[in-house]
Amino acid sequence: MSLLTVVNDVRVRLGQGTVTTVIGNSNGSVAQMPKLLEEVVERALTRFTAIRFVSSVLFTAPNSTEEMGTLATALGNAEATLIPDTFFEEATSRAVLPVSGLRSGSWSRTDLATSGQVSPYYYEIVNGNLRITPAPGTGRQFRFYVRGKFWVLNGSTPSDAITADDSTFLIPERILKVGLKAQYKESNGLPGAAADMSEFFQQFGLWVAETNPLGAISLESKPAESIRYPSVQEGSWNV
Repeated sequence: MSLLTVVNDVRVRLGQGTVTTVIGNSNGSVAQMPKLLEEVVERALTRFTAIRFVSSVLFTAPNSTEEMGTLATALGNAEATLIPDTFFEEATSRAVLPVSGLRSGSWSRTDLATSGQVSPYYYEIVNGNLRITPAPGTGRQFRFYVRGKFWVLNGSTPSDAITADDSTFLIPERILKVGLKAQYKESNGLPGAAADMSEFFQQFGLWVAETNPLGAISLESKPAESIRYPSVQEGSWNV
């Protein structure tokens, strides 16, 4: 399933012809489709506020200092939240642990390495900014799981925005088609918009009830497993 297949199916239902591209299409009725799909899904997510999608994010250190920039940039969305115990360096699987519980002043030069062990990184969030110590170096990559409103996959990148014809979706195709048709009719003043929108919300609600009773759906092929690391006792680090 992709944006192109969803749009073409809806266009057929509307009595319009299929297209070979959606993003950047010179036909205004085609070019508006991605935005309309985003809008109708946002309406559903606003109504079903408990829903959050779980996805993995690959983050690249932007510089050689401890300052990694804003957390929103790292997570890819200001409304997303980092899931504890799922933060690690991609190449080495080196843990990145929260600094909560460490003594004041212990941020710099934290080193827990012992014979046969790899010292973890530590992270903290200060005024919305992400810090990692020791400084990992420019280009080092980290992976973590986030919980947010990411229902689109642009390639392998989770997002809440559609950027390509081959963008794919977590929400079932049959529901997206009903929603896009309803939003298109509503936006263009076509008859039947209210009935189609009612059907969309009904199908969306049934899908949520059947597949998402706890309010967390995974973008992965299987639910992400929490990565657990040994706890560190007070006073066991060097400053």
